[in-house]
Amino acid sequence: MMLICGYSGIGKSVLVNELHKSIVHQRGYFIEGKFDQLKRDIPEHLHFS
Repeated sequence: MMLICGYSGIGKSVLVNELHKSIVHQRGYFIEGKFDQLKRDIPEHLHFS
């Protein structure tokens, strides 16, 4: 399990997209989610592959 956090604009989404390609290519499971900073209990986006 990995948690990626940081300031906006530093490339977190690019990093996650590259990891997604590698993991799925090796037939692994990948779950991705985005949350609002102030409403952490309500997901904005969720992706499973």
